Amino acid sequence: MTAPVVGAGEGAVGYEPRDTRVAPVLMFGVALFLMLLLVLTASALLLTYATAQREGRSRDVPLPAMSPPRPRLESDAAADLAEARRAEDQRLHSYAWIDRSAGVVRIPIDRAMDLLAAEAARSTSNSGNRAFSNSRGTQAGRQ
Repeated sequence: MTAPVVGAGEGAVGYEPRDTRVAPVLMFGVALFLMLLLVLTASALLLTYATAQREGRSRDVPLPAMSPPRPRLESDAAADLAEARRAEDQRLHSYAWIDRSAGVVRIPIDRAMDLLAAEAARSTSNSGNRAFSNSRGTQAGRQ
C-alpha cells in the first residue's frame, strides 16, 4: 500500500497555486541596473581624472634622473664578456698566493695538469709493478 499524497486527489492542482510576486523581482532588477550604471560611471570618471593628473604632472614637473639599484643591466654585453674572459684567463694562467701563511699557492692550469699527469703516471707505474710482481709471486707459488 502506498502512502497518501497530501493535496492529491480529485481536485488537486498539479502546479504552484500562487505566482511569484513581480514587484520585488522588478525592483531587484532596477536596483542591479542602477548599481551597474553607478560603478561604470565612477570608473570612467576615475580613469579620466587619473589620466589628466598623469599628463599634467609630466608636463609641469620633470622627474629626477635616477639610476636603477644594483645589479644594473649590462650596457655593453660584448665588452663585459671580454673583460670577464680576460679576468678568467689571467686567473687560470698565473701564479698567486692563496694562503701565504699555510704555503698554499695557485699555479697555472697547464702546469697543474702536467703535475697531475706525471703523478698519475708515477702511481700507475708503481702499482703496475706491484701487481706484476704479485702475480709472478703467486704463479711461482703454484708451481
